[in-house]
Amino acid sequence: MYEWAKRILVSDHTQSKAQVVAPFLAGAFARLMATTVKIPFDVVKQRLEVQGALLNPESRMYSGTIDAFRKIATREGFAKGLWTGFFITLLRDLPFSATYFTSYELSKHYQKVILERLNLLGDHDLNIANHLVAGATAGCFASSVTMPIDAIKTRIQTETLTHKKQAATVTTVGGAGPTLPPAARKGILATAKLIYAKEGVRGFYQGLVPRLLSIIPSASITFASYEMYKKFLNVS
Repeated sequence: MYEWAKRILVSDHTQSKAQVVAPFLAGAFARLMATTVKIPFDVVKQRLEVQGALLNPESRMYSGTIDAFRKIATREGFAKGLWTGFFITLLRDLPFSATYFTSYELSKHYQKVILERLNLLGDHDLNIANHLVAGATAGCFASSVTMPIDAIKTRIQTETLTHKKQAATVTTVGGAGPTLPPAARKGILATAKLIYAKEGVRGFYQGLVPRLLSIIPSASITFASYEMYKKFLNVS
């Protein structure tokens, strides 16, 4: 999706001018499509992770992935429940992807410039080591920039289970399994204010180090593999 969108935006005579704009727009478009499809799976994953940490086995709302999909759709509404936090996810994913691909392309560009000035590039293009470095740069920068939005998004999507009063009111209704009354959902601004009031600026960056330890090698391998397959398939 990214390569397709970038190819539409960039031609041979506009390539230098589109060094930043093309990957920014193409990355955002690709992420918009991907986020729309994946967010229900993200909601279910986070609910299952959070309930395991907060509720004892007898009080857990969901017995597994399929059960979580079914109960969320039934009790909270198909779109409203499974696409909880869609807008805040886009607020995170669009700048993440735009920053991710733009910083990757810029890293490649400046590596080429430096290697050419040092006469180390020759007739050859960037190698796998350069792509690993560019991928690591992209993952580190994009994750750091969007971490506060990610913190707000996670709170919103798991509010049903993390609300203090909710945890104390788990009940079983008609043999249907544990259930919770609907939580009063907070908006983006209200959630941000709550995080800041309770935890300060640090609250927006909880988990940044583990996230970087995950995304840096992941992004490096992803982009190196991506470039390898492009070369194998003779895609410019």
